[in-house]
Amino acid sequence: MALLPVLLPVLLLLPVLRASPALAQALRAGTYAVEGTDPEGNGYAGTAQLQVGPDGVWRVLWVNPQGSTVSGVGLVTGELFSASFYAPGEKDGTPVTGIAVFRILPDGRLRGVWSHGTGLGEETLTPR
Repeated sequence: MALLPVLLPVLLLLPVLRASPALAQALRAGTYAVEGTDPEGNGYAGTAQLQVGPDGVWRVLWVNPQGSTVSGVGLVTGELFSASFYAPGEKDGTPVTGIAVFRILPDGRLRGVWSHGTGLGEETLTPR
């Protein structure tokens, strides 16, 4: 239950889900430029690769400039793209898991929030 205080703001940001085929179509497979701010307020950049798989399940691979990767699995619901993610532990060897929720914008960008249990980060993915 320790994640509930962190994830509650994410859940409150979710609008009433409604079908939006145009926005779902705006999400495309390919490479995205990533810009964000971690829960401590530090900025970061990198890339993300999105691939659609069977039954509309998406695979996501985030890569930072140092070459570290974070992998995830996502779904589109209405105008939202949500993904769980996993990263091997880099600092103390403990793996990191979390969730990201993005709004699909009409121009194909994804803008949202994410958490791995210690606050909220913000992130924008822009198609290349």
